[in-house]
Amino acid sequence: MSSERRSPAPVPARIETRSFRVDDLVGHMLTGAVRISDVEHGFKWDVADAVTLLDSVHRGYPIGTLLLWQRPGRKQQLRYGTVLVDAPEADDVLWVVDGQQRLTSLLRVFAGAGAPTEAFTAIYDLASDQFKPLRDRLAHHLPLSETLDPARLAAWLDAHPEPTPYREAALECGRRLRQFRIPANIVVTVDGHVVREIYRRSNHAGKRMDEHAVFAALYQTAGPALEDLAGVAAKLAELRFGPLTEAALSNMLLAIRGSDLGKESLPDFEQEPVQESMIALAQSAHAAIRFIQEDVGIPHVSLLPYSSTLVVLTRFFHLHPQPHARSRELLARWFWRGAITGVHQSETPQIQETLQSVGNNEHATVQALLGRLPGRPPLTFGEGASSHARLRITLLAMLALGPRDLRTGEPVGPDSDEISSPDAYLALLSPIVPGVFDRANSLANRMLHPPVEGGLAPVIIDCDDPELLATHALFLEDRHDLREDRIDDFIRSRDERGFMHLDDFLWRRAQWDEPDTPPVEALRIGSD
Repeated sequence: MSSERRSPAPVPARIETRSFRVDDLVGHMLTGAVRISDVEHGFKWDVADAVTLLDSVHRGYPIGTLLLWQRPGRKQQLRYGTVLVDAPEADDVLWVVDGQQRLTSLLRVFAGAGAPTEAFTAIYDLASDQFKPLRDRLAHHLPLSETLDPARLAAWLDAHPEPTPYREAALECGRRLRQFRIPANIVVTVDGHVVREIYRRSNHAGKRMDEHAVFAALYQTAGPALEDLAGVAAKLAELRFGPLTEAALSNMLLAIRGSDLGKESLPDFEQEPVQESMIALAQSAHAAIRFIQEDVGIPHVSLLPYSSTLVVLTRFFHLHPQPHARSRELLARWFWRGAITGVHQSETPQIQETLQSVGNNEHATVQALLGRLPGRPPLTFGEGASSHARLRITLLAMLALGPRDLRTGEPVGPDSDEISSPDAYLALLSPIVPGVFDRANSLANRMLHPPVEGGLAPVIIDCDDPELLATHALFLEDRHDLREDRIDDFIRSRDERGFMHLDDFLWRRAQWDEPDTPPVEALRIGSD
């Protein structure tokens, strides 16, 4: 017999493949049938990550496969944020090995105590078709805690008649969320080493392809050919952000290559094939535009206060395609603060200096960009920004109210044909009383609303729905002023009200009073 010591044979494991509906998974977690052993340890997600997950579920995107280990569980109390679970003793508990952050986030969103005690409180904005963390409670905000149970969702809609025009959208949202299926591999074994090895091989085996390499290949084989700026523009049109000029795309290309802006022709491609440069531009610009739409809250190029920000952000996302959530938050502050103070209206030399602040260290770059801005301004809005930017920022504040057509209740926005226009949202800025002079800093006589011949005053007078009127910063008494032809009183009252809303909107976006510290990871010794 050989004296050589041999490793013990692994204990056999049975692996089952199943898929779970979201509502079933949440229910299993609430009963203790599915458990996470140590919720706090290693949990890094925040509500922004949960919102992205929910959007993926709603769109039907894959969100990964769960790895569950079936083994006994003792009687215990588990805490997931504000969710307390009294789990009974059982022989066949499914313990979550891979998927802890996803499932914890879903449970806290759908079954948490809600604001202000539950940090993972989120809503579905029926007017904009977006998932958002709860910040303001508006009539068209559907609490996601009401969506998993069809009867509960119907009861909420019956008790809240304001979002009636969106009832079908609310029901469809609930159906998609609860019926979404998440695949899972269930390992049935008593040997924890087997489960650990499966986890290791699933997550760390082999060498992961670089994301840029994967999508570069996809860009080469799908959609319009990326052989010139026109091809890039056609690819970016899929984002419905509106048209980008060749001059803007050229500067964005120069920015990612580290070249000086304002050159009369495109860079020399001797060192890099044209196709690869265009792919890099399409990827980086795509990420920058999505950031502007989702994190900054600007849906269309016609509402962009300064085009220079798109150039800077394209270079940033070229160097940092997957930035930390904290970096995205701070970049959004940089965007808004520079727009409000007018810093982003700089000429080409100043933009070039800003681009030089965008380097390979993500967190140092974000801090450098913020450092180029002045502190909290003593000025009122309008004294720093250009008239071009003031108009667009004011329009964005109006858009934040969720404007709806006073005749139909439908959300106001450009249709499919108008979205490709460079003035898509500006075209919706309609007069209330034609012929009344608008002051430079006021849009009190304008509304984001489909135009009506002869002005919108008759439409306002005929509308007796306070919720609809509020989406345009209007009150019921404003109808009386218009009916009695008290135009000056109407303009003055709406101007004061609009200024208060604008001021609140700007401070919430710029977050002047919040600390701008980088994430904890960036503060560790030796961290990049």
